[in-house]
Amino acid sequence: ENYNSKGSKLLPLHSLFKTNEPIGAITIIFQLSAMMGPNSKLRFYSDGAGVDLICEILAGKEGKGNLEPLVFNYSKVWVDFQQGTNANLPALSQIQAAQEVSLPCCVSLIPSSWMSCCWLTESLT
Repeated sequence: ENYNSKGSKLLPLHSLFKTNEPIGAITIIFQLSAMMGPNSKLRFYSDGAGVDLICEILAGKEGKGNLEPLVFNYSKVWVDFQQGTNANLPALSQIQAAQEVSLPCCVSLIPSSWMSCCWLTESLT
């Protein structure tokens, strides 16, 4: 198991699927219903020690929905999610905020052999 410098457990996205092909990139597409609770954080790292931060999404006081798709040009990516504190919210708001946390998404591993085709398509459009 991997943990970052703050002790949060890291999930290796690249290990979710078994593949024999080398990975060139990893994409994450969140469903429209994806919602981060107030003050929560979603962090992505390029190493299992949680040192090399490549992306961080901060929800802010109101929480965050409508999450943009992510593309990582790395063969290995680790993620941790830190639930924000709702201590400053009224009790009813704390319960609602806890129920709203949901991050349904699609994680895709893009084979290295596809990278030149993806680059060409992007260049032409």
